[in-house]
Amino acid sequence: MAFINSSRFLGFTGGRGEPLNRAIPVIEPKLCTGCGECVSACEAHAIEVRGEKAIIDYERCSMLNGRECRACVDICPREAITVIE
Repeated sequence: MAFINSSRFLGFTGGRGEPLNRAIPVIEPKLCTGCGECVSACEAHAIEVRGEKAIIDYERCSMLNGRECRACVDICPREAITVIE
């Protein structure tokens, strides 16, 4: 599993060996309250709450697997999930 939990994105390759050139959702821990709204919205089952903070499993995330999805971004009541282009 590959996890990124803040706006610091450092060379994630998605397990493919090359840098990603696509948008990715990122959770800002300072804003996340662990409410779980994003967990319920994620059809790819790529988000879970651990230690009162949501985390994304990027191997499962639809956005990194070529599908258009912003469900977690759109539903987050604290705007803790943003997309890095």
